[in-house]
Amino acid sequence: MIPLNHRILIKLLKRRIADKDIVDLIVKFLKAGIMEDQLFAHTKESVPQGGIVSPLFANIYLNEFDKWAEKKWNSYTPYERSGIRKSGRGHYKMVRYADDFVVVSSDTMEGVKQTKSEIRDYLEKELKLTLSEDKTKITHVNEGFNFLGFNIQRREPEGRWVTHLRPTETSIRKIREKIKQQITRRYTLLDETSRLSSLNAMIRGWCEYYKHTSLQNDLEDVSRYMWHRYHGWLLKKFKGSRKQQLIRDKTKRIRNRTRWTAKLIEKGKELFVYQWLPSPTELKRSKYMQKGRNGFVHPYLIVEPIGEADPQGYKGVDPSIYNISLANGTRTENMPIDINERKTSVKIRDGFKCVRCGSTDRIQVHHRKGMKSHRKKDMEVLCFKCHQNEHRFKSRVIKQI
Repeated sequence: MIPLNHRILIKLLKRRIADKDIVDLIVKFLKAGIMEDQLFAHTKESVPQGGIVSPLFANIYLNEFDKWAEKKWNSYTPYERSGIRKSGRGHYKMVRYADDFVVVSSDTMEGVKQTKSEIRDYLEKELKLTLSEDKTKITHVNEGFNFLGFNIQRREPEGRWVTHLRPTETSIRKIREKIKQQITRRYTLLDETSRLSSLNAMIRGWCEYYKHTSLQNDLEDVSRYMWHRYHGWLLKKFKGSRKQQLIRDKTKRIRNRTRWTAKLIEKGKELFVYQWLPSPTELKRSKYMQKGRNGFVHPYLIVEPIGEADPQGYKGVDPSIYNISLANGTRTENMPIDINERKTSVKIRDGFKCVRCGSTDRIQVHHRKGMKSHRKKDMEVLCFKCHQNEHRFKSRVIKQI
């Protein structure tokens, strides 16, 4: 639950929303309550976490905090800012994302403690929020701090001070755990293409998020961990095989790197997959630029050339089928454990294009007999538009009956 005061939130919404019906609908949503462990709970002074519009409400609510910080710390002219520094005081800058925020300052410890007290008082008096003492701490940038999955720390590795931006230990531990869940002994009956493609999607997504960090080794360590975990999974899948023999048979030298490979053949058509790695060719990395006259250039907002396409070697594939973790309950009980592998085979069979219009854009697998049959002969590839039209047609027929 996000502890937002309903009266304050409605007051803020009324500043921008003139339609009383919309405001009344929002009030009903806030007062509707939630079901938790089969028990009904009232939501008198909070917003359900995970709700459809909860993040939007949180941002509207905390936007008042942003305006307070902007007026208090960032409304000075360059001349006034210079005078503040000459008087022995420091400047402040707040960065907020949803309900997480960090305040950086060049002030003394006494000044920082006073500012923390002012923030606490503002949140309690104006927004009826309580600053968590467990999650709020004062630290020096040389000791480092975590924010949005990044560890930010100033260090002196080669005789000069630099700021390192790296993934947090928690983030590294979580991605390793996800990799481990994808290739456990439970899934040794599944084919190698789906496992390798699923790992590719997972590793690439994680590396894209951290592609502007300071050290390439952090990304390579995770890829190396995946390499060895996948090797162990192959040893469990092919019992009695030798380690070196598997490496010789199932790896290739691609883009000057040794990678795991896999292939799936369906009615004479072949799907070839190889391991994605955070190489300069596949992942366009850059470091945060130095501060200029107009501040820092945000690297995540710069339009950059995209790295080479996923190393699947084919076009028109919906990558979402590889993002499903069969270990986290996304597969329903009546589906076979190899449902993703069957969908891949169907796509290979149909040439990765819609069997009705020939489109390769946003293709999906359609069950001709509904979800009762998951046999490959009862499935076909349709584009999103044809798939939607198919289900709308069935819906109209049912209504007419």
